[in-house]
Amino acid sequence: MRDIQMVLERWGAWAANNHEDVTWSSIAAGFKGLIPSKVKSRPQC
Repeated sequence: MRDIQMVLERWGAWAANNHEDVTWSSIAAGFKGLIPSKVKSRPQC
């Protein structure tokens, strides 16, 4: 079974670095402000 913390960290890194024209407004509205925009220790996917 996958480590859920690792999965969420990697998804968070992808979501924060996603520069594609994909909008997640309905989902992102609930998470606004939870993930800092600039974190040096964030892994890259």
